Amino acid sequence: MVLEAADVIKIKDRSGAYVLPTASKSASVLQSIEATPGPHEVLQMRRLIEGEACFLVALNGSKRAIDAIVDANIANAEVPPNDTPEFHEATKQFHLSIAQGSENSLFVELLEYLWDQKSGPLWENWYAGTRSRQNRLAVLANNQEVTDAIVARRPQAARTAMQRHIDWMISRFLSY
Repeated sequence: MVLEAADVIKIKDRSGAYVLPTASKSASVLQSIEATPGPHEVLQMRRLIEGEACFLVALNGSKRAIDAIVDANIANAEVPPNDTPEFHEATKQFHLSIAQGSENSLFVELLEYLWDQKSGPLWENWYAGTRSRQNRLAVLANNQEVTDAIVARRPQAARTAMQRHIDWMISRFLSY
């Protein structure tokens, strides 16, 4: 996947992998990919951090924090699922509202850092290959499940819902 993202090879189903003529120009892209955490690493850390943030908000979150999460979820659901930049930003705000609601500033800082890692050729190639209305609708359904568990003050269910969402993203990434 890394070599394909760097335009070194092209993988064709039932045919094989082919070295592209521009492969020699891709060395700097490969170096930049090696210098940043990969999608799987980022998603693993998000699973840990965001699962615990959900647990804390459901357990001890203020009404104001929970209302902010509900509002962010509604705002995310109101974005047309075919509007990728706006949808991406609304989804980010939903996740940040949970981190903020945990009342642990490190969760917010770490999540912002991890969200910033979602750029570069490897991520862009993955998103381009898996971007679909169906996947965005699945994100919304996952976010609603997380929100419902937080509102119901069910910490373990909130943690599990977020972990299941991140697991879905990991499997989506690995299946591409």
